[in-house]
Order: sequence, then C-alpha cells, then structure tokens
Amino acid sequence: MDACQIKLAVVAPLLDFPGPDPQVHQILQKAVRRFPNRLIPFARLDPRYGEQAIRELAFAVDTLGFKGLLFDPVSTRSLSYHPQVLPLMQAASERGIPVLIPTGNAYLGLPEQVALLAEKMPNLRIVLGHMGTAAHALRAIDLASRCENLYLETSLQQSPFRLPLAVREVGETRILFGSAMPYSHQRTELLKVHVAELSPQQKCLILGENAKRLLGLELDEGA
Repeated sequence: MDACQIKLAVVAPLLDFPGPDPQVHQILQKAVRRFPNRLIPFARLDPRYGEQAIRELAFAVDTLGFKGLLFDPVSTRSLSYHPQVLPLMQAASERGIPVLIPTGNAYLGLPEQVALLAEKMPNLRIVLGHMGTAAHALRAIDLASRCENLYLETSLQQSPFRLPLAVREVGETRILFGSAMPYSHQRTELLKVHVAELSPQQKCLILGENAKRLLGLELDEGA
C-alpha cells in the first residue's frame, strides 16, 4: 500500500466463517489493530449456517467494528438470491453495511444472480466484485445501470476501456477501485484506472471518495 500510495484498503479473510478456522475474524481484527488507520475489515460469512452466521455478523459489526460483509457464492456454494441466503443479507441491510459479492463464475457468480438479490432487497447496497470479470462485464454494467443499489468494483478487468463505459452507463459515483489482492496486484489495478479516459474528478471518486461514502467514512481532500 505504501509503495502504491494507497491510504486505506478493505480487507477480509480468505476463509468463510464458519469454516476450518473459527478465529478468522479475530485474526483479521489483530491486523486491523496493528494498522488501525489503514485497514477496513469486512466479515466473510457462509449463509448456510443460518443463525450462527447472523450472530457472527452481529459480533463482527457491533463488537469488532467491521464495516461490511463479503459473501462468496462459489466458496459457499450458494446462489445470491436463494431463500437460505436472504436472512444474512437482511441482517446486513438492517445494520446499514454494504455487501461485496465476487462475480465472474459462470455458475454461481453471474451478475444476473446478484441483480436478483438487489431486486429482492432494494435497501441493501451490493458491490459487484470484479465487475463480472471480462466475460460478464458488459452485462454487469447494464444491470448496475438499472439497479441503483448495485455498485461496480474494478479489479480483474482485462481492459481499461470498460471503465469509461461504466461511467457513462452507471455514473462515476457507483464505481469503486479494487485490487483483488492477492489474486492481482495493486500497482497493476491502479494502472488500469490511471490510463483510462476519465477526468481527474472521476478518477478521484473511483479511487477513494466513492468507497469512503459507501462505508460512511470521513471524506478528506485527496481521498
């Protein structure tokens, strides 16, 4: 982050809770305490565990101060709009936190599946992780243009030319920079934004101000 001049980063465990390591959120919290002004923690939960997952979300948000939820349809083998998933999403909505959902998998990570969740829960703010990846980006952009509670995250896009299209179709206030570390690199993902044909103000929004607003953080100059 220092080498790339990144001030803040959203971080989440690589494992779902419940899972093989029941301490994933406590381990993440230790890292946040070590770098309290740099890391923004998201819980990562498996909705198939029902009330146990909801209780862990309450603990992570209310006690540990986590700012969002990461839900991975692939690792949890769950469709985003499935009735089994909705109680956890409702709990996130009631707490006013955003949900990051990685998209791009052809079976469980389609943008259309996440859009169905967005339609069912219009008050839940949902981030389409990876903007659908290259294979599904155009459909992800189209869906976000029609669902005001859908946001687009930029990581793992192969081409910087998708960003100007997303800005035109969705607007510059619902696009968020992401690096997908450790699957990509912050420097590589930043380069795609910097070379895209966007105005300085649009880049400033994408590279920080939009995320800060979504997370309820204080905005400052050069965010």
